[in-house]
Amino acid sequence: MEKCELRLSLPALISDAIVRPGHVVSLSVYRLNTTRQLDAHALSYATRPERVTKVANIDLHHGNEVLWHRNFACSMEQLLTFEVACS
Repeated sequence: MEKCELRLSLPALISDAIVRPGHVVSLSVYRLNTTRQLDAHALSYATRPERVTKVANIDLHHGNEVLWHRNFACSMEQLLTFEVACS
């Protein structure tokens, strides 16, 4: 087994555009059920892979940078796919 890390970095400019002052927006990170690379041109809501598990909820605050990461075990050359969605 190898050690993998998933990182999400959003500058404060992004939270300013998404979150109103005094409010919080939560992003959910899901692992998806696929072992192959997705075709962005053919991908749609109807054809997206199903969610396997929720990895995390990440709160966005107006004006704050987000630096989030999660370590986990993985196999060498394993392709993992994640979805970031507004809750």
